[in-house]
Amino acid sequence: MTDAVASLHPGLELAECRFVHDAAFPPLPAILADGAGSGTIIYGPAIADWRTRDIAGQEATLSSNGKVRRKGTAAAALDHPMAPLTWLANELSRTGVGLKAGEMVSTGTLTGMLAPKAGETFVADFGPFGSVEVTFT
Repeated sequence: MTDAVASLHPGLELAECRFVHDAAFPPLPAILADGAGSGTIIYGPAIADWRTRDIAGQEATLSSNGKVRRKGTAAAALDHPMAPLTWLANELSRTGVGLKAGEMVSTGTLTGMLAPKAGETFVADFGPFGSVEVTFT
């Protein structure tokens, strides 16, 4: 699978949900079935020589306004980010949809989700692989 991947980037995904946050808000399984809350991906420069580096073992931290809020590793994505990507490629191929060259795919969260508030700055730090920062207004 890695031969078909052009590049790997550090990233921060902004989850979105089309459901109104009220008393009828659905449970998490329904949200996941609806597309897992996918939204926008902010990504940094490509990781050089990623095929020969310990991607799965690299710790990632998610900070908000300078305070570490969550930690994780790429191994949280089914042992390596290529595992969910391979599953997705196979499943989309099986259904006749497929993946196309140039498409960006998020392979899952390493740190879990947080609800940002206006004025917060989040930094996803992947150590030697780079970091990504976003400020909410």
